[in-house]
Amino acid sequence: MIDPDATRHHHPGAAAPVPMTGGFSVRLNPAGKATRKRNKLVKKIERTWLAFRYFLRNRFSSDPVCAPGGVTVSLTSHSTRTERVYLAIESIAAGLEKPGRLILWLDDAGIFDHLPASLQRLQNRGLEIRLCRNYGPHTKYYPFLEHEEIEGVLVTADDDSFYPPTWLKRLHESHRATPETVVAYKALRVRIADGRIEPYLNWRFCLEEEASFRNFALGVGGVIYPADFLRRLKAAGTAFTACCPRHDDVWLHATAVRQGYRVRQISNDVNHFPLVPGTQRIGLKNVNKIGGNDLAISQTYRTADILKMQGGDAPSRA
Repeated sequence: MIDPDATRHHHPGAAAPVPMTGGFSVRLNPAGKATRKRNKLVKKIERTWLAFRYFLRNRFSSDPVCAPGGVTVSLTSHSTRTERVYLAIESIAAGLEKPGRLILWLDDAGIFDHLPASLQRLQNRGLEIRLCRNYGPHTKYYPFLEHEEIEGVLVTADDDSFYPPTWLKRLHESHRATPETVVAYKALRVRIADGRIEPYLNWRFCLEEEASFRNFALGVGGVIYPADFLRRLKAAGTAFTACCPRHDDVWLHATAVRQGYRVRQISNDVNHFPLVPGTQRIGLKNVNKIGGNDLAISQTYRTADILKMQGGDAPSRA
C-alpha cells in the first residue's frame, strides 16, 4: 500500500476534510494552530468513540456479518494489528449493505491457530478466516485470485480504518453505474512531465468523478474491481514480486492501465475515514516514504503505460 499522506497530497488553498461519525465529511478551516489542535482532538474523540462502539458490538452482537447476494469483501492483517482488525471488520458488518462473503487472509500460522477471541466471535457470525502465503500488502486480494473462482466483483479493504455505514452500498451502486471501471473512495492523480512519471510526492488528490487512466486508486479507502479485470489480474500472476512486492496499489493501477480499465473516484471530494487506534505503529508507510514509492513506480510502469496515461481517455480496451 502506498502511504496516502494527506498533508503531502493536500491541494493548496483547500480546507482539510475531517471525517465525522456516520461517514460524513466536514471541512474545517486549516488556518491557525488552535484550529488544527481542535481538529486533531475532534478526530481523536471520534476514533475513541468508534472503537468503543465496535468493541461492544463484537462482545455482545450475534448479528451475521454477511447476507446472501452481497459482494465479496477481502482484507488482510498481520502482526499485532490482528488484535485490532476486528474493529474494521465490525464497521463493515454494521453497514447498510452487508457483504455476501467477508474474508480475512492471514499469513501467520501461529496467529491462525490461536485466533484472538474477537476474531473467533466474528468467525462464529460468518467471517471467513483463511491461511495463505505471505504476499505482503498484495495478500488482501491475491490469495482470493489464487484460490477462488472469480464469479463477481471483489471489494478490498484495509485493516486500519473505520468504514462508514454507506461504505459498501455506495461502492456497489457506483460499480453498477460504471461496471467497466475500477471505483475507489480515494485516488491520486498521476503527474507526468516530459514523458516520465513525476515523483510520487508531486501527485495530488483526485477531485473529480470522471474515470481516467491517470487516476490512481488508493486501497486505504476501499476499492471495487470488476470481475473481468480480476481474471486479467489473475492471469498476470505474481509478477509483482519482482517489481513492487510492497506496493499493491502500484501493481493494481499499472495492470488496470495495461488492460484498459480506468479508475474512477466515487465522488469529487477527498474521502478520509477515521483510523483504528493503535494501528499506525506497524505498517508500510515508514518504509515507503524513504524513496520506496518512486522505486516501485519506476520498476513497474512501462513506456506504453505512460503513453496510454498521456494519450487521453478515448475508449479503449487492451
